Amino acid sequence: MPPKNDRLSIFRSAGAAWMQAQNDKIIQHLPGTIKGEDPEELHDMRVATRRLRATMLVFHACFPGYTFAFLYRRVSDLTKALGSVRDMDVQREAVIRRRDALPEELRPDVDRWLDGLGVEREEARARMIEELEIWQERNLSERLAAVLQEVADPAFPVRDAANKAGRLMLNMGEGTFENG
Repeated sequence: MPPKNDRLSIFRSAGAAWMQAQNDKIIQHLPGTIKGEDPEELHDMRVATRRLRATMLVFHACFPGYTFAFLYRRVSDLTKALGSVRDMDVQREAVIRRRDALPEELRPDVDRWLDGLGVEREEARARMIEELEIWQERNLSERLAAVLQEVADPAFPVRDAANKAGRLMLNMGEGTFENG
């Protein structure tokens, strides 16, 4: 078993690698999400941002403070914007699949509801595009990649909080519970 400092370095590197994989997926699906022709592009980007946000929470103690907190907020805002549009897409698809099974007299009401949902979706899409433009204009994928690369380096100085978080996680894996 490697020494604890080496294990902490491995822990940080694993977190950075997983976050970079999600960051790569964001980069991959960004053009298609902006274009808006394939709902799967939006879905895949949303999944990547949700996974990135969750992983950032798990590994936050291993990363430098302000920059990482800023990036976490931007990822959260982007995830929220993507989710608003995706949720309406899912609702719309579900109603459309069931619409023809409804009695004829109810279909005009359903169609009006779908029209209203379409308007709401376009408003949510405009907010999503604003978030995507912020993401691009501020080079957030590149900034995140730079932070991740820096932290994945075994020579990166470990803060006390990172040491404690890493030791806690490592000790829990060994069946002991030592915090600090």
